[in-house]
Amino acid sequence: MGDVADVDDGAVGGADGQAVQLVELDGRLWRENTALRDYLRAHPEEAAAYAEAKRAAIAGGATTLLAYSAAKAPTLAALTERARAWGAAA
Repeated sequence: MGDVADVDDGAVGGADGQAVQLVELDGRLWRENTALRDYLRAHPEEAAAYAEAKRAAIAGGATTLLAYSAAKAPTLAALTERARAWGAAA
C-alpha cells in the first residue's frame, strides 16, 4: 500500500494494542475504506464473515501485522470488490 503510512511495532495488536494508518483525504484508499465501512454496516452477515477471517488469521498463527494482513487479504479483497459494486449500484 504505497500511499499509506503505517506506524506500528509489527506485532499483531502491538505492545499497546494500537496502530495508526494515515491516508490521503478523498484518495483511493480513503474511498475504498469508507465504501467498505458503509458496506459492512449495511451487511451484518458480511461483517461477521470478516470478523471470522480476522479470528482465523490469529488462530492460524499470524503473529505479525504483515502475516495477519496477508492471512485476511483474500477475504478483504473480495469484500472490497463487493463494497465497490454495492456503492456503484446505490
